[in-house]
Amino acid sequence: MEGWQGLGPNRGRFVSRAEGFAVACRGCGILQWDPRAAEAAEFKAMLEEWYFSGNWIWKEDTDEEQMDLAGL
Repeated sequence: MEGWQGLGPNRGRFVSRAEGFAVACRGCGILQWDPRAAEAAEFKAMLEEWYFSGNWIWKEDTDEEQMDLAGL
């Protein structure tokens, strides 16, 4: 499963790609949005990129052994 692995204050958290946009919206206080809006796809991609740019690292494989070896 691919997604974002938390670092620092987010250590121990994992957010899957499928949940990423919803988590970013909640974290920013966005309660509603219209997926039919003209720039909806661009907004979704931009928000995820911005929200997870801090204390998060993208992971292609969440195998616990690999994460332990990396010290995460």
